[in-house]
Amino acid sequence: MATASVSVATPDLLIVGGGISGLAAAAEGARLGLHVTVVDRNSLYGGTAVIAYGIAIVGSPRQVELGIKDSPDLAYRDFVNWGGDPHPGWARYYVEHSKVELFDWFAACGVQFEKIVKPNGNSVARFHHPRGGNVSLVAALYREVHHSGRVEFLMNTDVTGLVLEDGRVAGVKVQDY
Repeated sequence: MATASVSVATPDLLIVGGGISGLAAAAEGARLGLHVTVVDRNSLYGGTAVIAYGIAIVGSPRQVELGIKDSPDLAYRDFVNWGGDPHPGWARYYVEHSKVELFDWFAACGVQFEKIVKPNGNSVARFHHPRGGNVSLVAALYREVHHSGRVEFLMNTDVTGLVLEDGRVAGVKVQDY
C-alpha cells in the first residue's frame, strides 16, 4: 500500500468523502472556479445516498401543486419532536432553506421529483422522491462536477491523518487501497 499526502497547495478545495454532501461541496467549489480534489475510500461516488429513498424538502412547488400546506415552523416542530435530538440551529436552517438549496438546486440540474410521502413523525407529506430514486440526485451532482473539469477524484483512498502547518489543517495523509 502506497502512502502519500495531499496538500491544499495542489487543489483549492480538498474534500474528504465523495458522498452526496462531498459531491455537492465539490460542485459548488467548481462553480466558484476552484480546483477541487475529492478523496474517498470507496471505488464509487455517492456514499449511502444511493440507497436512500428520498429527501425532506419544505415548501416545494410540488407540495404547492398537490395542495400540501407546509411551513418552516411546522417542519421545525416535526424535526425537533421526532428527530432524535437534532441541533436546533441546523434544523432551523434546513427547514428554512431546503426549498432553494435542495429542490431548486436539484431541479436546475435536471432532477424531477415525482412523489411526496409523509413518513412517521411528519405532520404533512414532505419527503420527496426523485424520479429514478436518490441515485438520480447523486448522478446529477456527479454530472455537475464532471462537466466542470475542475474536480479530480482519488478513489479507493483512505484518509489516515491530517497535515498541519502552523496549527491549521493544510492537507491530509492518504493511503491507497
